[in-house]
Amino acid sequence: MRVEFINPFLEAADEVLIQLIQLKTIRGRLALKMPNQPYPEICIVLGVVGKVEGQVIYGMQDDCARKIASRMMMGLPVESLDDMAKSALAELGNMVTGRASIGLESAGYPCDISPPTLITAKNITVSSPSTQILVVPLETELGIIDLHVGLEESRGDKRRR
Repeated sequence: MRVEFINPFLEAADEVLIQLIQLKTIRGRLALKMPNQPYPEICIVLGVVGKVEGQVIYGMQDDCARKIASRMMMGLPVESLDDMAKSALAELGNMVTGRASIGLESAGYPCDISPPTLITAKNITVSSPSTQILVVPLETELGIIDLHVGLEESRGDKRRR
């Protein structure tokens, strides 16, 4: 995977989080995701297709997810991730990935994104055999959001086959 594919996601996450819920991020160290290394217990998963393809996962612990959902819902207390809270988190992933796709297109990599899927479970593992996944922790006052980007340049537009 090319490192330049991750920059639009970092910029988009910074912009969306500060504009939407006044949440500043501090970027942690970029790392390569190891096979079978578990994801955090809450994951927002989106697919990407076009000149780049793969997946993006926003992972966080339950406490962080509930705090973010609460902020997105104007401070409404979130004791557990009900349907409304899950919808808010999925929309956050959609907004960040949508904005990142604009950045990818500006860099010459037009792409489309899938609707977000929210996965909640402990010790989640996601297999992506052909794509390396880069991870950047985004530290916030509400907890850490792990940005997992596994994209590669497309070998052709598979949508037209």
